[in-house]
Amino acid sequence: MGITVLFVNTAGAQWTSIKSGPGGSAFLIWSLAVSGGNIYAGTGSGIFRSADSGASWTAVDSGLTTSVVMSLAVSGGTILAGTDSGIFLSANNGTIWTAIDSGLTNSGITCFVVSDGAIFAGTKSGIFLSADNGTSWTAIDSGLTNIRIWCLAASGGTIYAGTSGGVFLSANNGTSWAAADSGLPQTTVWSFAVSGNAIFAGTDGDGVYLSTDNGTSWSPANSGLSGERAGSLYIWCLAASNGRIFAGTDGDGIYLSANNGSSWGAVDSGISPGLTNSTVLSLAVDGSTVFAGTGGGLYSRPLAELAGVLHRTQPGAISQAVHLTVNPPGRACPNTTIEFFLPHSDRVLIGIYDLSGRHIKSLVNEYLSAGAYGVPWNARSMPSGYYSVRMQAGTYSLVKSVPIVR
Repeated sequence: MGITVLFVNTAGAQWTSIKSGPGGSAFLIWSLAVSGGNIYAGTGSGIFRSADSGASWTAVDSGLTTSVVMSLAVSGGTILAGTDSGIFLSANNGTIWTAIDSGLTNSGITCFVVSDGAIFAGTKSGIFLSADNGTSWTAIDSGLTNIRIWCLAASGGTIYAGTSGGVFLSANNGTSWAAADSGLPQTTVWSFAVSGNAIFAGTDGDGVYLSTDNGTSWSPANSGLSGERAGSLYIWCLAASNGRIFAGTDGDGIYLSANNGSSWGAVDSGISPGLTNSTVLSLAVDGSTVFAGTGGGLYSRPLAELAGVLHRTQPGAISQAVHLTVNPPGRACPNTTIEFFLPHSDRVLIGIYDLSGRHIKSLVNEYLSAGAYGVPWNARSMPSGYYSVRMQAGTYSLVKSVPIVR
């Protein structure tokens, strides 16, 4: 077997600050949503819409009675806006908004999820359900022992609720709820992302947790993540797109996993450093672009720049010789990407080791088909010294010494 591995420094790839519309540093971007060819941003100063992948933005808040928009969702051809003064709906791409509050007893709307035509709205005091596109709402709190709701998700007919006291689930469209927190710390769950049969939960200080059994059990998925507050991991938002999971943190920028949470790499060049406020409040993917709403404006970046363990090309003529090229992480940019090529399908293991042979971090541990791949490596927290990158594909192994200089 021949394997080609190389490191590519990503210092030139950055997030772009969106200067127009909600991109100014005075804007807090609480929520983002994509509908058709439009992108919507809910801010502390109303709702903005872009029809050109974020190049330009227009304020669309006619009919809104408040400027604080905490959540956005798409239901069929309508857009829902959750505010500090109830729920608003637009059926004309945000041009006009109408209040739809019948049956709501709490006006602080934190989140939405749409499942099989039903709309679920999370508030600071429970969950409400609408089966008629928002015309009327019914409280559905039976079984909830914590009614401070911060996020909602749907997967396979099951609804998940992230609260100030863990995760709850309903398998009967909200008629009853049960705790689903085995393995979870007793903490606030701020965000969810669903990718295939995997459910990711972003927590308040304990990082990301993963369930692959419909919420029956959870396990930490934090390898490669770091936190600004004394090592704590505050995950405000999560987003999933084609096997890639993005995590927005409190003060530590954005991370990416492309191996189902087994490992994460920082992808925040241009955000942290680059912003004095690198708190990421919302994430959305629109076709080929990722948008990040922060505590200080809106950023975007082409999805193609953000490598993970991602299939890139099918092999053509295959060299049996092993080739290795290294651009190690540097002082200015501790983020680099390990790229490797497989002429045949096999299980691949890639890890970082110190000179004593102690395992520091696992970057890849999965079965991959033939092709070229890339996986990010964030060496930000690693002290100066020599390290080895070890790769094993089947019975073939490769080791390369890499210096890190601070």
